[in-house]
Amino acid sequence: MVAWPGEGRSLPSPFSSRFYDALDLRAEEERVFSICNGCRLCFNLCHAFPRLFELLDRVGGNPAALSEAERQEVSSLCNLCRLCYVKCPYVPPHEFALDFPRLVVRRRAVAAESRGVPWRKRLLSTPDLLPTMARPLAPLLNLLLRAGWARKALSRLLGLDPGMALPPIATRTFSSLAGRRRGGPRAGDRGKVVLFATCFVQHHRPEAGVAALELLRRASFEVEVVADGCCGMPLLESGELRKARRRGARLLRTLSRSSPAPILVPMPTCAYMLRKEFPWLLGDGARPVAERVQDLSLFLLRNTAPRGLLEGRRILYQAACHQRAEEAGYPSRDLLRKAGAEVSVVEQCAGLDGTWGLEAANARLAEERAAKLRTRVVGAGDSLLASDCLLACLQMERLTGRRAAHPVELLRASGGREAKEEAGK
Repeated sequence: MVAWPGEGRSLPSPFSSRFYDALDLRAEEERVFSICNGCRLCFNLCHAFPRLFELLDRVGGNPAALSEAERQEVSSLCNLCRLCYVKCPYVPPHEFALDFPRLVVRRRAVAAESRGVPWRKRLLSTPDLLPTMARPLAPLLNLLLRAGWARKALSRLLGLDPGMALPPIATRTFSSLAGRRRGGPRAGDRGKVVLFATCFVQHHRPEAGVAALELLRRASFEVEVVADGCCGMPLLESGELRKARRRGARLLRTLSRSSPAPILVPMPTCAYMLRKEFPWLLGDGARPVAERVQDLSLFLLRNTAPRGLLEGRRILYQAACHQRAEEAGYPSRDLLRKAGAEVSVVEQCAGLDGTWGLEAANARLAEERAAKLRTRVVGAGDSLLASDCLLACLQMERLTGRRAAHPVELLRASGGREAKEEAGK
């Protein structure tokens, strides 16, 4: 039976003391679990919901009978892909105000406050720290990480799965490369945009940032690059909300000082964090920045004309979970089709979701989540592989041994000759 939400039982603000009240958390879990049990529309989305329903069936559907260990198990199985927002009929503004992902975040935050966060998780939740420290030795470290013994050692040290693909550390950051690429054809004729690098593009895939920069300048936009560290999503997902707020507040100040122009983000997870989680985590003062955030591919779709750059090419495009959670369509698919490509879309999670799928404890579950994606990419033949989620690209590269690219990288590579011709005019 679906429970009425009850007065005052909606998710409290992370600013409030009630948010960290363990008894209040337990009551909210029982409310949400009761609603979920009466619906079960999310039975096939991830491992968290099937396990929850299995546990509830054992106790006659009574969520109050679930032990603390069982509640913790359900929370640990959620990788916070947010796809339940797409399926759930009871998310806000429905009066039930069901928000399963933030309930999971709340449980992790309560645990972090009471028991602390293991040092391994603290290290993984600051993804810009290790690349910054290790950059002088990046070529050597990237070589070592290809060796089985080194991966096993890292697995023991950090609790990572030795079979998972780890992103190489770039020898040059995106912001340093961007500083060497100033100007461009008719730069600024159509106004200014802000390109938020994201820590993954900054430290691991600067070529995606360079591609975005060149495409925007080729379209006559002046580009301001912001590379002010991580957006804080890994901290949020590990329950380190106080650190996430400090990290978010710093980035918010930087973006508030930037030009009052669209903020373009190449990674869907980071765009989701800025647009959806910043106002929740930092308050209404974050809304002016959140409202400026746009998906990079959507902006390019609306403001550029690729003119058949990918004519005749076949592309298998993986739709990122956090982009799907925003229900904004598939702008990258449409952008690639606008460029003349034949695009097939695969709506299957890569199973990583930040560092969740890299952890040894989640390795088997991550492989199960990626199984359908594996089938599609292995059977893709000579199709190019693409995704806005560069972690999904990493997974596809591991599964096939072939390069997977951000859509802007494919457009930049195909338009290189045209760019040279325009630069010579």
